[in-house]
Amino acid sequence: MLRSVDDLSQAFPHVPEDVKFTAAEFDAYRKGYDYALVMTVKTLRAAVERFELRQRTKRLEAKRRRGK
Repeated sequence: MLRSVDDLSQAFPHVPEDVKFTAAEFDAYRKGYDYALVMTVKTLRAAVERFELRQRTKRLEAKRRRGK
């Protein structure tokens, strides 16, 4: 997923062909597009970190139950 979002971040913003933006509107659209991608990456990274934390916690709890 992170790779897909990274690919999107390197592509030109997706704009329907029939949409006409002024320069100022396109600048605002582009900034919003970029910000959405940044937030998506942060969310995906947080999900990975949470998963890794849960895995470490499970292993630690199992180790404690075994008495080590």
